[in-house]
Amino acid sequence: MNPEPVELDAELLVWWMHTRSDTARLDERRTGLQFRFSDDPRPFWMVVEHGEPSVCVTDPGFEVDVRITSDLSTMYEVWLGRQNLRAAVRDGRVEMHG
Repeated sequence: MNPEPVELDAELLVWWMHTRSDTARLDERRTGLQFRFSDDPRPFWMVVEHGEPSVCVTDPGFEVDVRITSDLSTMYEVWLGRQNLRAAVRDGRVEMHG
């Protein structure tokens, strides 16, 4: 069952993503990800240091290595495994820069 539009919550989604992110392929340096959702004006950041991700709702002041842009529904589909990330990028539903 897909979430209803009123159930889509960008902050909750980023929080869920940070708790289950596989950071094994990242090197030891700090990595900054910024999430922008077309249907939510708030930006979000995930900062990974020493393999540990954290979520920021205000700009942490670190360099952003990757900017990820999508609508909430698509990112929920990707997160829930209903949409392949590579396919969503290829279709232009998710943009990744960095």
